[in-house]
Amino acid sequence: MRRSWRIAQSSRLFRGAELPRLISSLILLGVLYLLYGYLRDVNTWHWLDDASEPRAATAADAESQPPKNAPLPPAAGPTDEDLAQAEEAAQEFQAVTDGALTLGPEEMEPYDRLVFWVCNQSMERLLRRARSDLLFTHFHDEPDKYRGRLVSLDLNVRRIIDAGKNRDGVQLYEVWGFTTESRDRLYAAIVVDLPKGMPIGPSVHEKAKSVGYFFKLQGYHAAGAKPGAVPDRTPLLIGRLEWEPAPVPKIEDSRSWMWGVGLLAVLVLAVGARMLYHKFRPKKHVFPTAVRDPGTGEIVAIDQWLEQSAFGEDAQDSGADATDREDEDAENAKPWKND
Repeated sequence: MRRSWRIAQSSRLFRGAELPRLISSLILLGVLYLLYGYLRDVNTWHWLDDASEPRAATAADAESQPPKNAPLPPAAGPTDEDLAQAEEAAQEFQAVTDGALTLGPEEMEPYDRLVFWVCNQSMERLLRRARSDLLFTHFHDEPDKYRGRLVSLDLNVRRIIDAGKNRDGVQLYEVWGFTTESRDRLYAAIVVDLPKGMPIGPSVHEKAKSVGYFFKLQGYHAAGAKPGAVPDRTPLLIGRLEWEPAPVPKIEDSRSWMWGVGLLAVLVLAVGARMLYHKFRPKKHVFPTAVRDPGTGEIVAIDQWLEQSAFGEDAQDSGADATDREDEDAENAKPWKND
């Protein structure tokens, strides 16, 4: 008897890795569609507008600026323009030491005098009188030449802390920052009347106009400096600060945040579907193509082995039938069986 072996074929539409690949392709198309909708929104690219660059002057700005030949606003008290004040300050400046980490007692007189001059002048008056052409190297290389000069800087502020009050009771603030020209070399400023709403703290990122009198080269240790290291030196100004908060970009489409949420949801669903598929997908049945013959120990193809087995069983059945007939004939031939 010959046996027939048939392997049942699956009736599923998708087999193997076809279904997960199709799911991944559909999810990718959905992500690309959401990304396209998000990127085509003009408001998505507002961060490319460099707000740090100075904007072009408009006609309204020109009208708000006083004419160059307009008279200065009056001072509220003595300033460096008074001959007596200038001569006394020149004498006091001789006691100033550049590069020291702290102010000495002998430096407090010229320090308070500069604060006094600043308090007697408005920001507009200081700006119109100040020089804006001096560089970091001017102060660093020739501090005596520029001591007491009124200068203005476009400062990138990085630190503002409360400096307490001076001997006259004036509230002061310590400001640290750098200019485009100085790069990583810092400026320090002692300012009065900090602009309303300006943030205070050890980590500030603002732009401001600093105007004041150059006092000295202040010594300081940079972050990470080793004990006993030579202090760095930075120009120290005493004056005022003008600050205008950076405009907050206006986003017209209030639903733009939904694109981000949609992308996140699609990614979560994709990961979840992938995990569920791998957990519940049907197991693949692997059928052997060759077996070891128990009689000879050789590896033979399974079809050949099955065929040999089928013929062997048929031969055994035929041999058994013949033996049974011979036994039956021998039994009937015995003499006592005829009685």
